[in-house]
Amino acid sequence: MKTNYFFRTISIVFLAIVFSSCNPCEEMDPGPPTCGFGSGVPISSCTITPQAENYFRYEAAQLAVEQLFADNHPDTSQVFIQPDYYNAYIKALGLIYDATSIPQRDSVINMNLICQWNETYSIMVGTGPNTLWAENWVNNIIPTGNTTVDNAISAYNLSISPGPQAGPTPWYIIGSNQPINGIALSSIFITLPNVVYAEPNTHYSFYSKLTGSFSGDVAHIIFYEGWGDCPSGCFGYHQWEFDVDLAQCTVTFTGYYP
Repeated sequence: MKTNYFFRTISIVFLAIVFSSCNPCEEMDPGPPTCGFGSGVPISSCTITPQAENYFRYEAAQLAVEQLFADNHPDTSQVFIQPDYYNAYIKALGLIYDATSIPQRDSVINMNLICQWNETYSIMVGTGPNTLWAENWVNNIIPTGNTTVDNAISAYNLSISPGPQAGPTPWYIIGSNQPINGIALSSIFITLPNVVYAEPNTHYSFYSKLTGSFSGDVAHIIFYEGWGDCPSGCFGYHQWEFDVDLAQCTVTFTGYYP
């Protein structure tokens, strides 16, 4: 067990260094937006562009899950994320993405490419050797021989891929084509025989992050960019703050803190 923990720790540290040393949003940037909204000015439509939704789909899912737990919502046990929470955050983040008339929007989207980059579509599962359901699933043999796994595959449209072998414990990435609550999905797999661990597939970046909260219809979004030895945790953060009124469809830049 100690050996398995050592290899998992080394892998996590390596991922943290890699994703803190480079910009993780670069591969996900779908290109320049096609429209923009003015700061604090109501607009006729609240429909965000497809580019905006694509860019922030991971962040919206992560913030929605965090909000569910902060609110002690009964749906924290559900694998698929409560749609009202996800839709509110994707709309708030999408409106910021599309607000090209706000200079500070350019700072967080184009210049610094700030994002959370949590993989909110999958979990990591480690098993003991020769776990039949995992081997069958990897080889497209379904039913896998385990009813709980087969039910989960069907209910959440799951797929599996084996991770690189870095120790005696085989591990797998299990994901969906929809954003999921990784904590809830992990709780299903951790109960299975021969499973060593099951946890959300989170790649933490010290370099950039964002947070969100709501006060009525207004979302308060903060973007953070780390500075000073970020592979070791960053000495501090620059932060840009935005208020997004979902009822009025306005985006307002409220402050920058170096």
